[in-house]
Amino acid sequence: MVKLLGPTLLEVIVLPGPMPSLLAWLSLVAVGSGLLWRGRKAVAGTTLSAAWSWAAASWVAVIAASWIGRLAAAQGDEGDWRQSLQMAAALTTVCPAMALLGAKRPQHVAWQWIVLSLWVVLSLPAGEWLLFAAPPNVHTARRWFLLVLLVPGIVNYLPTRHAVAGLLFGAGQIVLLAAYLPGGSLPAADHTLPALGLIVAAMVVAQRPRRPMTGGDPLERLWRDFCDLYGLVWGLRVAERFNASAATNGWPARLVWRGFRSASGDGLPELSAAEREAVAANLSSWLGRFQGTQGTALDASSCSRKL
Repeated sequence: MVKLLGPTLLEVIVLPGPMPSLLAWLSLVAVGSGLLWRGRKAVAGTTLSAAWSWAAASWVAVIAASWIGRLAAAQGDEGDWRQSLQMAAALTTVCPAMALLGAKRPQHVAWQWIVLSLWVVLSLPAGEWLLFAAPPNVHTARRWFLLVLLVPGIVNYLPTRHAVAGLLFGAGQIVLLAAYLPGGSLPAADHTLPALGLIVAAMVVAQRPRRPMTGGDPLERLWRDFCDLYGLVWGLRVAERFNASAATNGWPARLVWRGFRSASGDGLPELSAAEREAVAANLSSWLGRFQGTQGTALDASSCSRKL
């Protein structure tokens, strides 16, 4: 195993190999780390903080595994432990999307143990690789299961303003995990550099300045912001629960992906002041389970305009 204790500064910074590749790697790490740190502000006070934490942990794990692999290769260590470490690190990229699926209070905290357990199960072949010093036989069912796990993270943001970012991140995951997906083979080639490039591109696109939303109804704007942040899965679920409440209370409003519609589905609903206040309070209650007191939960008394 590579000697990681006590390397000189020159040994850590200057590694053998193509200098352009090393400079590209360092640039991507620097830019991606800055963008990831900046992105935490967008989810502060919401249940997306757990998904951000998993994303940060995954970013550090992938970078650390790649850096250790570079140090090992520089010292002539070609042991299987390097690839087992990189495999376990690459599998952490599944965790942020899985954390998002449990992003509703009060179960959002306990859900993270499920995410951790999933990563442990996925990483069992990496443990076998490390223990037996030979590439594991990754069963076809396990490969297809991993591919299925990648789908929610990609599809979830397709109908939102983050569709391109979701596709880029999904492409980065596929490049990074290609050897463990159907059709892949072990030992795996190191595709960390192109994967990091795609993931950093996803972060750039996701954090691009958006055009200010002026005019329109505040309830509509709040709903669109929520759907952009949480995606298709939670958008449809909240709309379903709101519509059940609307039917029970006789409100002439239904919530669809693009906003509020009349109960018949034609145009915007006409609501009385009392109905509007009740609708705003109900929506605020549902979104508060995701955004909490520090998020953008809606103050029902401030929504006095008609839909």
